[in-house]
Amino acid sequence: SSDRPVLQVQPGTYIHNAMRPAEEKALSFFVLIAIGYALRPKLHEKSALAGVRALVLNALLPAVIFVGLTNVRLSFASLGFPLLNAAHIVVQLLAGSLIGRLVLPGASRANERSTLALLSSSFAPGLSAFVFVKEFAPSGMAMGALMDLASKAYLLGLAPALMRAAHGGAPAAKPRSLAEAARRELSEPLSASIVAGLAMSAAGLSVRQLGPLGEAISRLEAAQTPILFLFIGLTVSLDGAAPFTCGSAVLARGGVAQLFAWCAVRALGLVGETALALVIMLQSACSVVAYAQLEKVASAIS
Repeated sequence: SSDRPVLQVQPGTYIHNAMRPAEEKALSFFVLIAIGYALRPKLHEKSALAGVRALVLNALLPAVIFVGLTNVRLSFASLGFPLLNAAHIVVQLLAGSLIGRLVLPGASRANERSTLALLSSSFAPGLSAFVFVKEFAPSGMAMGALMDLASKAYLLGLAPALMRAAHGGAPAAKPRSLAEAARRELSEPLSASIVAGLAMSAAGLSVRQLGPLGEAISRLEAAQTPILFLFIGLTVSLDGAAPFTCGSAVLARGGVAQLFAWCAVRALGLVGETALALVIMLQSACSVVAYAQLEKVASAIS
């Protein structure tokens, strides 16, 4: 007789019980994407899609970040995560320049290469990585929010300056005062949620202590995952003006991100959900959102 255990299925037991929870959760995301794709004929208007996108970025994602920040206690060491992501941005910027020489050869395509390099170091974790951190490494949400601070600083400050230096164009507008810039930034729901979440975390408060407001925020946070994957199904497109160029660039970005993540995890000794959250956050470099960013520019210049 064999010592191998035999899987016995009792009446009323479903086969999916043998599936690992993470696998079942991942497959459910594909189901949500398929539902979103099936709804395209009903929600194909640009105004409807823009409304869903605005809902995700201005209500659901800020709620996710706020709840994640209030669930942890920050330490001095955690302040190094924005610097870590800043280093990753620099690495992607340099790698993007090299990748551009491979997928866009020739002196006549120098402007396209510089654009590719600048886009290759920008990310949109709000529409890609954050939801996976929330579902698979929830204790890493605070780290993800802190890492995103470097991305926001790059997109708002460094990237426009580099773009003007590479392509010329109109000079920068007269700089606003620091108070005006801070006021404008805090008017954005995402920035306000980060500041409020950090303040709550520093004060040792949790979202449960906010009463009805905290309950409403928690419900928004719970709604983010299904709505985001429905939105992906409604909008995702892997064709475009230059699918080979965009696909090659995204895959190369993913390889650079994986290598950087491996080095960071080994060097910092990260384990568990913290290491997983770091890997997920860096993979926003090769998401469908990243592909869409490159494809949009490729369509404009083709």
